[in-house]
Amino acid sequence: RVRLLINRSAAIAATDPMIGLEAAREIADPESRHLAERSVFGTWMANDPVTAIEYLSAEQPADLRYFSAEIAELLSSNSPQQALTTAQEIAAAAGDSKVLTHVFRDFAEEDITLATAQLENLPVGEDRDASIAGILEGASHLEPSKGLAWAFTINDLEQRSRYVTRQFSAWAEKDPAAAKSWFDREAPMLEPGTNTTMEGVIEQAQENQPRRSRSVDSSFGTMIVYY
Repeated sequence: RVRLLINRSAAIAATDPMIGLEAAREIADPESRHLAERSVFGTWMANDPVTAIEYLSAEQPADLRYFSAEIAELLSSNSPQQALTTAQEIAAAAGDSKVLTHVFRDFAEEDITLATAQLENLPVGEDRDASIAGILEGASHLEPSKGLAWAFTINDLEQRSRYVTRQFSAWAEKDPAAAKSWFDREAPMLEPGTNTTMEGVIEQAQENQPRRSRSVDSSFGTMIVYY
């Protein structure tokens, strides 16, 4: 019965979102009521994303995080400045910069060039840190050295350390030789703690690499040498 009520609310929302919300809010069970509301917002977002985002920002900002993909698609279709302004308004409405992490994660998947361009216009602070985190989480195709460079610009020390380590670990696992080459070049300019962490990451990555072998003829016969 609850599933029928949730589906009914979403169906009503296709023609009138506000009436759909009213139907959803008639459900007694709090968890089911919230699921119904999210279903309504999903339908509303698909049909009229601008109005849906405006309503959520004003009335239920915490629920914006559930629709980061839809918001990111909307942002990527707007002008860069409008996209940045909209993203900041969403974060401000929700009272939580982490909303930007959700938005920029999907924003980066849609258009990494436009997403990173927005970072240039953000002042140092929580909003920028959250946006960088989102891009690093969403842009798996971002060149490792560029992703690492962005991670180093995060202002919060704990968050910066976490994302620098995460980016470098992923790079070292994928291409330990390239990661080590970068580290050998940049090590003199890194903080001691970062150096120690990266050295450990490289050692672990090298240990995890499958050993190669070749056949060597000797007086004792053919031998397999691992290296």
